[in-house]
Amino acid sequence: MSRTLIAILAVCAALGLMTQAIHGQTPQIWAYSNLYQQGDQVVGYAETDLLSPSLPCWETYVWCWWQCNSYVEATLYNNWQYRASYWYEQFQGGCWVMVWAPLAEGSWSLRSNHGVSDIYYNTDYGMEMYYPYLFQFRERYIAIYPAVTISGDQYVPDSEYSWAAFFYLLYTGAQPTSFDWSFEAEPGAGNWPNVSFSNPSGSFTWTNSHWYANPDSPCDASLTSTYTITGTARFGQIERSAQASLGVTVPWNPGGRTFPPELTVVSLSYEFQQSMYMIRDAVVQRGAPQVVIYVPPSSQFYYKVWIHEQEHVQQFGPGRILGDLYNADELRNLLIGISAPTLDQLSALVTDVQYLYLGLQNAVLELRAPYAEHEAYQVSDQSDPRYVYQGCGR
Repeated sequence: MSRTLIAILAVCAALGLMTQAIHGQTPQIWAYSNLYQQGDQVVGYAETDLLSPSLPCWETYVWCWWQCNSYVEATLYNNWQYRASYWYEQFQGGCWVMVWAPLAEGSWSLRSNHGVSDIYYNTDYGMEMYYPYLFQFRERYIAIYPAVTISGDQYVPDSEYSWAAFFYLLYTGAQPTSFDWSFEAEPGAGNWPNVSFSNPSGSFTWTNSHWYANPDSPCDASLTSTYTITGTARFGQIERSAQASLGVTVPWNPGGRTFPPELTVVSLSYEFQQSMYMIRDAVVQRGAPQVVIYVPPSSQFYYKVWIHEQEHVQQFGPGRILGDLYNADELRNLLIGISAPTLDQLSALVTDVQYLYLGLQNAVLELRAPYAEHEAYQVSDQSDPRYVYQGCGR
């Protein structure tokens, strides 16, 4: 056998072994896909590339110098109905595509075809290996079934200037694209029903608590007014809403109270004669009426109640309906002339006189109270809101 023939056979044998080694490590395709919601769209993504740019061959590698072509096609379906499709082909390299459609309820799928063709591998010896085509199919699924729930009912006292109640929405099945809050009051209500939302376009919000009159009557309106709070989540063109109650109460009864003036015995002057201690003079001071308003300043009724109680304060002034009560001079005159054999007994008598006098004054105050209330309501009834704390014949 000639040397030339032997050389040809050796090359052929080497080529066969190399081809067998390469074919034992078949090239692999890189195929990736994803399906997801983005805002008010459903988006599909697909990518194709060559996974193995090199393959082992004997003690070295053969390399693919990106002399391959790639192809990818992605198609969107909603409830098994075609929605959108796109494809792309890249010469000598990888490729990707995105496809999208408006968000809609139901089952979504992304079907993608991936292909790599004309794959050339070059050996260190300058030899080329060729693979005509690799293919892969992928499918992704997501479900869009939006649902929302709202936090529970809230019952809070009337408050105009503070955030009193808290509501939030919980959502499942999709990512909302926007939120909205609204309210409804009972029909025929008075006193301007209104709810302010601290975060009207968010998934949660605080509200004020403005009491309204139902029925619209100064004397018959319920002390609790109820709003229907609606939270809405939008998923593209899909809307889901949930409702809860906001109950606003006026729980302060009475709204305020004016306590009568206090009489204080500042000092006593006495003398001792004929084995008796006798009071010759006394200094008695009359304090100012004390007002307590139980309605908090944040309530719309605070100023109305304040006006009412201030009128009671004025009634203890000179010439008014309660002006002659809790008179310091009267108590002083009652104390002068009291006598007792010991100072302790004298002090006890002073306490008894004070107790009896204040008891008498309290009894007279109770008798005059309806007239004093009527007079005070005539003043405070002119102040808004003209509900709850109205005189109504009192």
